[in-house]
Amino acid sequence: VHKSYIWVGPLIALVVVIAAVLLNGASGWVQLIMFIQEEGFRLEVLTVVLGAVGGFVLLWLVITGLYALAYKHMSYVFDPLEFSFYSGVFVKKRVHMPYEKVQSVNHRASLIQRLVGVCTVTIDSAGGSANKAVRVPYVTLQTAERMRNDLFVRKAAAAAGVPVEYIGDEAVAAGAAAPGAPGGAPVPPGMPPVAPAAVPGAGAPNIIDDAFQPVGDWRGLYGGAVLAEEPVTFEYSLSNKELVLASISHPGPLAAGLIVALSLLVCVGIALTQSDWFAAVLLAFGVPLALVAAIVVWALGSLGILLGYGGFKVRRRGSRIEVERGLITRNFSGIDVDRIQYVEVRQSVFRRLLRHSELSLGRIGTSSQSSSENKESAAKGLLIHPFVANGSVNALLDGLLPEFADRPAKDACAKLPPKALGRNVRRRCLWFNWVLWTALICLGCWALTIYLILADDPTVDAVKAQLVFDHLVGIAAAIAAVAVVLSVAYYAVSAVLWARHSRYGWNKRYLLLHNDGLSTVLRIVPRTKIQSGITRDNPFQRRVALTTLQAVTAAGVNRTTVQLLDVPAAQGAAYLEWLE
Repeated sequence: VHKSYIWVGPLIALVVVIAAVLLNGASGWVQLIMFIQEEGFRLEVLTVVLGAVGGFVLLWLVITGLYALAYKHMSYVFDPLEFSFYSGVFVKKRVHMPYEKVQSVNHRASLIQRLVGVCTVTIDSAGGSANKAVRVPYVTLQTAERMRNDLFVRKAAAAAGVPVEYIGDEAVAAGAAAPGAPGGAPVPPGMPPVAPAAVPGAGAPNIIDDAFQPVGDWRGLYGGAVLAEEPVTFEYSLSNKELVLASISHPGPLAAGLIVALSLLVCVGIALTQSDWFAAVLLAFGVPLALVAAIVVWALGSLGILLGYGGFKVRRRGSRIEVERGLITRNFSGIDVDRIQYVEVRQSVFRRLLRHSELSLGRIGTSSQSSSENKESAAKGLLIHPFVANGSVNALLDGLLPEFADRPAKDACAKLPPKALGRNVRRRCLWFNWVLWTALICLGCWALTIYLILADDPTVDAVKAQLVFDHLVGIAAAIAAVAVVLSVAYYAVSAVLWARHSRYGWNKRYLLLHNDGLSTVLRIVPRTKIQSGITRDNPFQRRVALTTLQAVTAAGVNRTTVQLLDVPAAQGAAYLEWLE
């Protein structure tokens, strides 16, 4: 790996150690200062500063020595049949990945790594949680591009049973031209030369990408020039509207702001049980403070999402889908088309109102993706568009995935029977309405407390309890009643939309399941990617001749189950016959 591993790695580790010492050890520093003052010790400021700096320098030297020792024992090799990675000083580790098992080759560069021009390459296999991805740290961006090219060329050569040759520094299958050269990298069968203009707004520049173009293209000190690769047959970038609306409508910042507001309002509600003057102050400033805090949290979170989507590009290159994004931390992810487990079109409540969707590809994850850096990737697959207009979804899929051109059309798929509506209303509004059951549990606790007060239980201070209830019960009952009414209305509307607009269908190659509601999820699953097909029905469903369709795929770290409830039992039998 690159020599910057010896000094950049220790630098990042030292920053983490210093932050931990300053934050987690703050109370210890305060106690030390108080002890020095109480005992009358006299220490010069310069002595303290020099001691701290000397300690950190000594720590940095120790960490650097360990990294240098690890660097000498770390290497990777392109063997004839597999990629090999060697590491470890005392405990030796050797990882061998056959080329035909390579699923995707991704790289990620933090801010410090981008300044230097290096990144960490992650080579994923179809391993799931039992297998860890091969992580090669600290290679230059140019080397990462060459590694990705070599791995996919060798994978294709292994599948075709032909040897690999080198033209210059580029690996090619025997008898083929160099990647990027005229006549090289043939377009896969059925891949039309789709121009970016096939999708409205495709390739349109946005303010963030224009203003920070040097930042987005920055390759650092050791990055090197961009290598010639297979030609791009389709590319899409975010427009101004898509970039901004994708950021402000992202569910993460919205949920964080809502949680902050509700937490502060709960604190205000509890404090209202105290003295009258304190309650008046909280009533005057508590609610506005909660709203302001929620807006600030939402705005900061949206800004982080905006920077994360900066420089967003999705492209089709040969048989691969590639996504590159991020202004500060740069992420490059890709997947071979034959590794796609399903296509997902998802809408949150807010995005449904805006008539836009989020488009992603389900893929098999590895245990390394469950780390903090890629939790979202492991859970949601490969995000290929965060905010696409509903009318452009099909055009975008046709450009990126012409192999899915014969997928079932949603409008041509079957609807759920009328009896599914009543079942879903009862299920959502009554049996699985957690707001309703929480309110009932609180009502039971309140009734029990009142009983103890009336029964003169010696463990209850009746006077204090009565004062608390005078302030709290009326407010709590009103809030609970409003919450129950709103939840029932929300779930009822969602149940009606689900029963009326959910769809299911299949053709020779694909299964389509669409779960509608205030938020929607549509998945298109290739039949060859279904590991097991299941129909499940409980006694209530059997009584009305309904069943649940399920398709289990290998997507995610473990697996993913795609399902639709309350399909006619006859269609469930037909589904199993289709799988056979």
